[in-house]
Amino acid sequence: AVSNGAPRVNVWSNEDETLIRADVPGVDPDAIEISVHENELRIAGERLPADTDEAMTWHRSERLRGTFARTITLPYRVNADKVSAECKNGLLTIRLHREEADKPRQIKVKAA
Repeated sequence: AVSNGAPRVNVWSNEDETLIRADVPGVDPDAIEISVHENELRIAGERLPADTDEAMTWHRSERLRGTFARTITLPYRVNADKVSAECKNGLLTIRLHREEADKPRQIKVKAA
């Protein structure tokens, strides 16, 4: 369940990388904080309230506003030095590359 206005995400992965897309409409890309620790990704930020004329009276307020944070458990540890992120049209795309030491290794069996 998504709480506190945290963005909804889609997560894909293969053996080498994980791709995350998060909905962040109305969030300034400079205000988004992304951090990675082993196999966890944290996305945090703030949606500012809409600018309105003080003489106006609210009739409905459904758009989320305020701070949010979301932690996503990844399928494996990632290399924090190889994380990239970009935000375009309210869609945040994050690429996380798998830590080399965490990749499966094939062991060759020698004949004795």
